[in-house]
Amino acid sequence: ALPLLRTCTSYSSIGSVSEPRQRPPRLSRERLIEAALRLIDEDGVEKVTVRRVAAALRVTPMALYWHFAGKDELLDGIGDALAERLDLSGIALDRPWDDRLAALLHLLIDALAAHPGAAEITMRRLLYTMKGKRFVELGLSALGDAGISADDALLVGRYALRTAVAVAAEPVFTGIDLPPERATRLQREFEEQAVTLSEGDFPALRRMSQQLQAASDAKRYRDISVRILIKGIRQFHTEPLT
Repeated sequence: ALPLLRTCTSYSSIGSVSEPRQRPPRLSRERLIEAALRLIDEDGVEKVTVRRVAAALRVTPMALYWHFAGKDELLDGIGDALAERLDLSGIALDRPWDDRLAALLHLLIDALAAHPGAAEITMRRLLYTMKGKRFVELGLSALGDAGISADDALLVGRYALRTAVAVAAEPVFTGIDLPPERATRLQREFEEQAVTLSEGDFPALRRMSQQLQAASDAKRYRDISVRILIKGIRQFHTEPLT
């Protein structure tokens, strides 16, 4: 057992023995990652520190250094863990390239949307995990089957990954997950400004003011995003840049 986790018996006075302290739960790498993910979900990746993760688990910061040398290594570990959760078993390799690529994008977006604040670090770690490498391999193979050159496939693939990250993190930027007090204040501010807009200058904004304030259908938003991307790649295949 690690020295910090050993049961310790304290003595209140000579000849008087107190109850032994309860052994804390084992501090595993997985527990650290889950605690850090909870902080990312609540406050964003920028607010995650070794000290805050330690405080959440009621241990000293030094306890984390058994597993991670610092924040950068902790974030890499989170990205690796999330990349390894990609379930590629449902990707039908006998389907046309565009079906395979669409399935991969939906899979990635759904996985990233579970922890949108960690989407960026997960994307950066795809090539450092076995499932991440497999995901990239399947994506590049699909683009190759579309007739796209190796150099262009790399650029198109990077753009597709960037799109997936943006789509998965969308609720963070639209305010869907804002605290209720701030969401109410922003809605009131928007409504006050909307009624002052001129019909002649801003007809679309006036007409769609209610929709702009409402939370979008996440599934439909993702479906539209993937469809637009796949159609764009098909168009690029038939009309490549010169």
